[in-house]
Amino acid sequence: MSRRLLKQIIYGSIFLGMIAGIFYGGFSFFSSATASCFDSKQNQNEEGIDCGGSCEPCALKNIRPIAADVELLKVNGSVSAIISLTNPNIVFGADDFTYTLNIYGVDGAKVVSISKNSFIYPAETNRIIIEPNIKLSTDLIRKPELIITDPNWVPAEQFKRPVIQTRQVKAEVANQLITVTGLVSNRESFGIPRSNVGALAFKAISGSRQLIGVSKTLLQDIRPFEERAFKIVFPVAEPITSKDLSIDVTVDARR
Repeated sequence: MSRRLLKQIIYGSIFLGMIAGIFYGGFSFFSSATASCFDSKQNQNEEGIDCGGSCEPCALKNIRPIAADVELLKVNGSVSAIISLTNPNIVFGADDFTYTLNIYGVDGAKVVSISKNSFIYPAETNRIIIEPNIKLSTDLIRKPELIITDPNWVPAEQFKRPVIQTRQVKAEVANQLITVTGLVSNRESFGIPRSNVGALAFKAISGSRQLIGVSKTLLQDIRPFEERAFKIVFPVAEPITSKDLSIDVTVDARR
């Protein structure tokens, strides 16, 4: 092989190597430049597809919505709504969200709409919200609608449920009015600014329970380790005696 041909081979190899390096560098640059938390690929330092690492936590990305159910109870010309919520997420709670209760007439027209804010702890089940004495313009209503929006999800270690207990709960019946009394005990070393105490009255019928009345009261500024008395008075949908009556008391409280 001549010296001239050898030089041509060497120079050609160097040239091809430079071209390959340019293409590889350009490919690597554009690949890394387009990698993001929204490209439907597991890249960067992600632990899953578009989550973990520098992206949002995978548990938050895969969070499940709050499950909700609503029951309406008619008593003395008004309606009370009993909202039951369940948070299927173990490692996240929502320290704030908006719920909107819509009630429609049989013709499909919206009769009333109520929007408020609430919260739910990680893995909390059967979280009861009571909306009592809703005045309606018609008695002809159909199944209500509940919409939950704007949940602010926070890790479980940052949103722990306080220890709140009830005791000495008693119920008395007189003239289709039920009076529920008892004590709410704050077992924490911090105060509770607001706590809704709800009472649900059930009538025993053939081995099951029928909801016949519901209401709530608000306790404010419960001090650390304080016991606070509560009293809730409300009408029931039908006559009942004490032996057929059972009461469920619910307490919501947040730090």
